[in-house]
Amino acid sequence: MSTMRLPIAIVAASLLLAACGSEPLPTATTVATTTTTTALGSGASEVFEVGATVNHPNGTQIRIERIEVFQDSTIVEIGVSNGSRFGIDLRRGTTELVLDDTTTARLLQPFDSSDFGPGEDRTFNLVFGSIGTATSVTLILNRGGGSSPASPVTSAPSFKVGPLTLATGVVRPPLPDPAFVERTSSTEAGVEATVEGLVFTDTRIGVAVTFSNRSLNDVFISPAAAPTYLADDQKNVYLLTLPVNQAFLTIKAGTAQSGVLSFAGRIDPEAGTLQLGINDDRKVGTAEFPRYLFTDIPITGDTAESLTLPATIAVGADTSHPSGVTVSLQSIGFTSSGMQARIEATNTNSESVALNSVAGAIIDDTGARYPLRPVEDNPQLVLAGSSTITANLFFSGRPRPDAVAITISLNPGQSQTDPDSRTPAFAFGPFALERPEPTGEVPEAKVFSVGLRSKLADAELANSEVENVASILRQFNATAVEGGFRLTLPDDILFDFNSATLRTDATTALALISDVLDYFEGDQVLILGHTDSIGSAAYNSELSQKRAESVSVFLAKTHGIDPGRLTAEGRGADEPVAPNTNPDGSDNPEGRQLNRRVEIVVLTDRPLPGQ
Repeated sequence: MSTMRLPIAIVAASLLLAACGSEPLPTATTVATTTTTTALGSGASEVFEVGATVNHPNGTQIRIERIEVFQDSTIVEIGVSNGSRFGIDLRRGTTELVLDDTTTARLLQPFDSSDFGPGEDRTFNLVFGSIGTATSVTLILNRGGGSSPASPVTSAPSFKVGPLTLATGVVRPPLPDPAFVERTSSTEAGVEATVEGLVFTDTRIGVAVTFSNRSLNDVFISPAAAPTYLADDQKNVYLLTLPVNQAFLTIKAGTAQSGVLSFAGRIDPEAGTLQLGINDDRKVGTAEFPRYLFTDIPITGDTAESLTLPATIAVGADTSHPSGVTVSLQSIGFTSSGMQARIEATNTNSESVALNSVAGAIIDDTGARYPLRPVEDNPQLVLAGSSTITANLFFSGRPRPDAVAITISLNPGQSQTDPDSRTPAFAFGPFALERPEPTGEVPEAKVFSVGLRSKLADAELANSEVENVASILRQFNATAVEGGFRLTLPDDILFDFNSATLRTDATTALALISDVLDYFEGDQVLILGHTDSIGSAAYNSELSQKRAESVSVFLAKTHGIDPGRLTAEGRGADEPVAPNTNPDGSDNPEGRQLNRRVEIVVLTDRPLPGQ
């Protein structure tokens, strides 16, 4: 075969982007790759792009990226995403290439898939013998390693991929663009889930979601109790990946949580729709494990018809209660995640009353219930004696598409006639829902970062994440450099003198750094250790390398930063930012202190928050 390209293992791409007006990086740096380098393969080679994916029922996906053919060997570059709930081992069974003449090419060297934990993603090379003049191959991976090829609980999944045609000019299927999605569902207990968009990466599918828990109990997303998954119309299943050492996600009572659910694997290029199941098991009690099922989500985005909301209802109706309370319902508005009723309430009695002592709701003509979210500063809507209040009442969930009328109930089950009631009940409606004709336009999709693992944060904190990150950047003197930005940490806040062991109080600074890395999720990070000029060059190089590695390991193990993003390098005393000595040769302690530092360089083309 003729020489087509350089071997996979030595092809590299520059990650540094030009930044106008920025400082240059001190030294050009190559970001480490997880692809295994092999000494096998000699002479001319030919490289074939593949891009084939296969999902296993246990949540593991393998991706055949490309195949490189030498005269004496064949290299198959493979990516694996472990979306299962347990560690997997791909070495228990037989791995080989089956050629188009039914002969086989044997594996020539072992590959490392040990300690492959839940949520991990790896890329490595499988090295086989010569395939001769074969024009297609089938990869057999770990055949006979598991209890059953279709077992959803096996820790040793097996795969058969192919036949894969070896042809030049093949273009790997592109990833779909981010998809606009806007679906809301509520449980009877008042726990709402709103899906806000889809983003696709080479190893994950991200679902932006907000959970609102207005119940009295904490609720959980627990794959151990019930499946949480994405399923496409090609019968592939992508399982939820949880944070390191966590068995579930928690939405605390009375809070809202926003974030991204991360599902392992690359989307099948033939897929057209997705189904999202959260705690999808009817046997699980919805009080603790709320169940949601969103079906027929188009990968190209929701249809305009599904987004059509009813027109605002101008009401202007007063309802009086014998207790001396009058409630005026002024209007009902509709958004993608809920309904808002504007009221004015007047209490002519001398004693206070509560309009939301019993949780109110909107009920549509199909029987669906949309619970009232308590007003933050007055959850029971207490109305003092001889007073008037105006309030916007928000009810979780948008109306079902088949609903044609709604009613509003405040203090349901309480008395509507008792003049001594301190919890008077009110009912409004029914009101007809009028929906405008769909425009046929789909709003612009939401773009967001997708990590290897799912992440939820308090919704209020999520809304202020930009301000938080901007504050941290200022604290650590963020400076633009070529291809990204640099944060600087003085060594005395991280290490004791001449030590590479992190101080116990270093955790505060590194927790802030992890917040920044989470915000710039997916971008590569250089961790650069620097020393002053005291000591030999060899000693300073070793000390700075160990310090950089200590920071890298801490960020990965303690804060779950993907180690594949982190590259640790020791620069010794070679890149001072201040003089180590004064012009007369005397020591410059202030300059030496500035030189003893750790730099965090984030390689990104995204703008810095607040700038």
